[in-house]
Amino acid sequence: MRLLLLLLAGCAIGQWESVPAEKPATVAELAAWPLSVRDPALAADFERAGFKVVDRPPYKGELELRVQGGVYTLRSDGFFVDEVSGADAAVRLAHSRRVAEFVRNSGLPQQRMLPEH
Repeated sequence: MRLLLLLLAGCAIGQWESVPAEKPATVAELAAWPLSVRDPALAADFERAGFKVVDRPPYKGELELRVQGGVYTLRSDGFFVDEVSGADAAVRLAHSRRVAEFVRNSGLPQQRMLPEH
């Protein structure tokens, strides 16, 4: 019975909720991690929020913005960093705890296991 409860708890589906950082990443910290933005209409918002926006595919370890159905998702090397939906997405992502952890830890723990090739 305990095993069943553990399995059910592990399979709980919910909506991801981004959390604001107590100490958000600074503009200098954000600028150290280029952000690939495919939609030029979004570039200005993310630049104003402090991101260094580039108009090219992301290089290894860099950030990439994906937008689908009003959900703004940041990924790096295919790994999830954070996501938000609704108004002020750029500012909310710039001030999120996960983005602050990403820039201060030089990426995600999962990325350290990737081969260099």
